[in-house]
Amino acid sequence: MRLQTLKWVLTAAMWLCPFAAFAAAATDYSNAGHWMYAPSGGKMPVDVFYLYPTAWQPKAGDGLVCDIDNSSMLTGAPAAYAVTATAFEPFANIYAPFYRQADAGATLSMDSDAAEALLRDKPPSGRRDGGV
Repeated sequence: MRLQTLKWVLTAAMWLCPFAAFAAAATDYSNAGHWMYAPSGGKMPVDVFYLYPTAWQPKAGDGLVCDIDNSSMLTGAPAAYAVTATAFEPFANIYAPFYRQADAGATLSMDSDAAEALLRDKPPSGRRDGGV
């Protein structure tokens, strides 16, 4: 029941994300492969929904948002988890999904019109620099 509720919350959050326009279809969180950690049974008294910092390392030609199966994100996320989320393991059920991530470097270098369009969920183009 807890995992089902968390899947619903995460799916709702992804739809509200300002970068959703750059992503493909919504991530299917009923797929166990889209979870870094999701305990079965929830034996601990506390639930922690953990979102790690950006782990994606974009390469030339990548878009503004990585795919859910991006190899650098899938490698970097567990490293971030090991440094931060393990503090909760003795007393909490930790739910940690993989998720699509935006390239902050590209978004920070956009001109103001392109950045505003991104925040309005209307990407100006598929280019990383926001150009037309």
